Amino acid sequence: MTSEADFLAAIAGRPDDELLLQVFADWLEENGEDQRASWVRSPVIRRWMGEQFESPIPAIIRVLKSRKGAVGVRRAVSLIGVAIVPELLPLLKDEDAYVRLQAVWCVRKVGKAAAGTSAVAVLLE
Repeated sequence: MTSEADFLAAIAGRPDDELLLQVFADWLEENGEDQRASWVRSPVIRRWMGEQFESPIPAIIRVLKSRKGAVGVRRAVSLIGVAIVPELLPLLKDEDAYVRLQAVWCVRKVGKAAAGTSAVAVLLE
């Protein structure tokens, strides 16, 4: 396979084929998409990526805002790491206390790496 479209079509036909998914991740890496490749390799993150294997971050943020299944995103957040922190920052000031709490838990799941971002400053405001 030589294009992303070829891979996506093959994966659509065999969505449970882990080997195919890993080969796709290797292809992404070879084509300079290291972060996306690492997400495709992780079944925990992959479930948030959709059929086109796009960034899982928008789907995770939607769940956090919806207040349904927010606890279920924490594992994915810890695996995504610091890349999700900029999207979590607005949630730290959300008018809904539950959404704010979930955002704090997610920043905590990212761990010490989040300290190097502006998340700490937002928490202190």
